[in-house]
Amino acid sequence: MKKNARISSPNSCDSGIKPPRKWKNFAEIGFKVSNIQTEATVDGIKGFFATHGSVYKVEIVTREAYDSENPERSTGTSYIIFKPVPAYPFWNKSLRFHGRVLQVDYQKYIRSSDTFYSYPAESLELGDYLLPGI
Repeated sequence: MKKNARISSPNSCDSGIKPPRKWKNFAEIGFKVSNIQTEATVDGIKGFFATHGSVYKVEIVTREAYDSENPERSTGTSYIIFKPVPAYPFWNKSLRFHGRVLQVDYQKYIRSSDTFYSYPAESLELGDYLLPGI
């Protein structure tokens, strides 16, 4: 047996990037989930993870395919945002979805749709524009 070999039990998930210790203080938390069945849908993934907390957003990563009927195909990877954060660290358990063990990695920088941008402007005009003769 190799030195420093990892022994894993079926009830624990030794691999994956874990969130910081103070994750419970976050407003939201995001994960990259790999090894998802490529036929899985956003609703299916959302329903599965809803048992662990309030799923705010699910995004399936796709790649371009040379198929006119299905131009984009799933890569088996998805990004999931929980808002608010789950009550317990479900990522410490082994998760199975459609018979596959999922790889759950914490994502420090997530793409939440609540990101706001501001741009400098000299003026802002509001009102109606009326066309003559109408």
